[in-house]
Amino acid sequence: MRDAIGASAIFKFESKNAAKNCAIGPEDILRCSKIRAVLLAPDFHPLISEPQMFAALNTATTGLYSDRPISFETATISGYPQDESGDFEFSNGKSNI
Repeated sequence: MRDAIGASAIFKFESKNAAKNCAIGPEDILRCSKIRAVLLAPDFHPLISEPQMFAALNTATTGLYSDRPISFETATISGYPQDESGDFEFSNGKSNI
């Protein structure tokens, strides 16, 4: 995300609104105030599941980018769409998201 925002952005967006089936468009990304990176998977390697892993990663990035702070976490895919109009279900280990 940091490569797509700010004055030294590597990636550039076209000037157009979000597609009809998208809730987030380029304009939303460009004006974000923080970055929350979430790894999504049905399950994770035991090291990634270890709470201290993300605590250490988040501690390491605290204060690194004061303009748009970054945090990391995981979410487990707990349910799959039953048809083409269905949604995935996610859990972060505490509650369904």
